[in-house]
Amino acid sequence: MGVFLVCYIFRMNSELIRPKRALLTTTSGQDSFFLAELLKTRGYYLVGIKHSTEMSQIDTLFDRIIAGSFTETAKIIAAVKDLQITEIYNVAAKSSVLNSWKSPDEYFQVNAYAVERLLSDLALLDSEVRFVQFGSTDMVGYSNVPAQPIDFKPWSPYGESKVRAHHAIRNFRENQGLWAVNAILTNHDSYLRPSRFLMQTLAIQIAEVIRGNESKIFVENINIVRDWASAKEIVEGVVKIAQQNQPLDWALASGSSFSIAEVLEKIALIFEIDFQVINAESAVRRKNEVEKIYVDASPGQTALQWRPLLTAPLVLESMVRWQLKNH
Repeated sequence: MGVFLVCYIFRMNSELIRPKRALLTTTSGQDSFFLAELLKTRGYYLVGIKHSTEMSQIDTLFDRIIAGSFTETAKIIAAVKDLQITEIYNVAAKSSVLNSWKSPDEYFQVNAYAVERLLSDLALLDSEVRFVQFGSTDMVGYSNVPAQPIDFKPWSPYGESKVRAHHAIRNFRENQGLWAVNAILTNHDSYLRPSRFLMQTLAIQIAEVIRGNESKIFVENINIVRDWASAKEIVEGVVKIAQQNQPLDWALASGSSFSIAEVLEKIALIFEIDFQVINAESAVRRKNEVEKIYVDASPGQTALQWRPLLTAPLVLESMVRWQLKNH
């Protein structure tokens, strides 16, 4: 009896300390890096889908890397079964709103159809794996984004492709019983952003002003208003969603929206610099873009017990300081 009890307790403790196993659908991009970094600190066994053959800083965070892309859903399903994955984070996406006008079919292939195929295969597995979709407030298409959006009017092919994936998540959750959620994310940035993204273009230009090499900042639309949050903090919110008992969709944001004009005004004060702002015409026409977006972030923050500290000016400040230190 004593031997049986010891063995039984040992088995229970083994189950309790067994690490969770997460699969990230891509190892590329800022979200993947901050997500992998966070999960690793929490003791996760990490698996990543990698479409590039080049080694990168993020590779060291993974216990297993599988060559392929998110559209190769058979590889993901095989990994889920063979490696006993407990959570899937779909960070793979074509995410440039501007470029989505040039090749909408490519955006739907990655952002929508691949999601639908993977959900269909997961439903057949009869698995308890949790699936978290990285969505976007661009899906909503209105100035005011509710905490749990259900009505969408996307203005770009990128937003449309994300809406289709969002509906697929809800359908498989409600009709097939999958534990699947949408994390509807505001614009979020970091020093890892490619230079084509607005906040990074500003960070690069401001760093040059501080160095004394420039006196002008070129911006396409100084009146555009967004809730630009910290990518690192937003990813923390996504992981909070994945740990909830019930699969509920939430819009994640800092809760404070700023215009580009307001952000630049605060940046000028922070760094004690002067510069002239010049309107820069876009090479791509943005049809029906929502100029001002405000996110009702408070309900999600309260439900998840998660409170980001950085708003747009502070996010940009951190990006500028990184530029000054590293370039």
